[in-house]
Amino acid sequence: MGLAGGVTHVKISPDCQRLAYLQGEQLLVAGINPNVSPKVVVPSDYLAALDTKGGRIVQFDFSPDGQTIYFIVSYSGDFSGLDLFKIEISTTMPVRVIDPGLGGNYSLSPDSRCMTITRANQLDVYCKGDSQPQRVFLFSNECSLGAHMGVDVQWMTNSSGFYVVIPQCDGGLENGHLVFEQVPLDKVADIVASTFPSSVFTILGKPSDKVDISPDGKCLIHQEDTHDLRNLHVVCRTDSAPYFSDSIYVSYPKNELEFSGWSPDSQYFVISMPSNYNSGSKVFFADPGSAAQPLLSEQIAENADTSNQAKDIRWVNNDLFLFIYKDGLCKEPFQKSGQVTGMTWIDNGPIDHDPNGSYEFSTGQTADNHVKSQ
Repeated sequence: MGLAGGVTHVKISPDCQRLAYLQGEQLLVAGINPNVSPKVVVPSDYLAALDTKGGRIVQFDFSPDGQTIYFIVSYSGDFSGLDLFKIEISTTMPVRVIDPGLGGNYSLSPDSRCMTITRANQLDVYCKGDSQPQRVFLFSNECSLGAHMGVDVQWMTNSSGFYVVIPQCDGGLENGHLVFEQVPLDKVADIVASTFPSSVFTILGKPSDKVDISPDGKCLIHQEDTHDLRNLHVVCRTDSAPYFSDSIYVSYPKNELEFSGWSPDSQYFVISMPSNYNSGSKVFFADPGSAAQPLLSEQIAENADTSNQAKDIRWVNNDLFLFIYKDGLCKEPFQKSGQVTGMTWIDNGPIDHDPNGSYEFSTGQTADNHVKSQ
């Protein structure tokens, strides 16, 4: 089943048996293996009946166990009040998870038991069995994240806690900084009471800076924009040193440098930047301590039209990644050895994208099964 044809956002379940997508202001689910026709699970009339202003889904995804879809509903498009719902795959009616207006940008733990919820001035933790979310961090007004932004959260693989980078401002944004925190779930009450010092590392930065924590929590990428330049910082700790180091990996004009994600094993990250190679590549992979190398085996001319550039790199696993090229969906094995293995077209497209111009699709941990079924 292709990903084109009016689909704005696509999510693939962790077991790669289902996909969910938005179409005609409704949420649909279809089977991949076996191929099962799409079924509307959240109809547009249900969303319209939630509020006199009507509602629309602005975030959704499968739970890590693949049995539930969580989704956020916004009213009037102003993101002033966000409601968090869920629908079990085996049922037909969504239910509101927490009280109205308390939803926000969410991140689910690997065991599906807990989630973080971020709103403009607050980060909460909500676990199954709780009556309401528990506040963990409260941000000052000058450190507001905006109505529909969220801090980067990386859950520990055993679901015992999470890593997060939060803003702290002293007298305004110009005096602000970012703090890399490690939050054990069993210490949330102590963090709220300020009796547990959870701070890990302090970085100069602003709430609007893009931050992406590696899956193992040992490194993070921090994009710092200054006037016309973008500095890409790599902040890491090593097993031999308990402290973190912060260094600028590369600097380029803002419109020429973009971080695209970590590999699942946290060994490499992917960036798009101008090429110093004759190949013309603009997409590179690197580990925090080494020079960048071209990612794609079939290099794309650097001066090619913007729509013909490889973009939106998504990792399926340590050995395979997906990307958008010429508005189609492609896959390619990750070859660190330099062996040439060409890209393979999955869907010639065009793959639909959101009104802001960015593509939206996601993969499960073993999405190679899905890729091969196309």
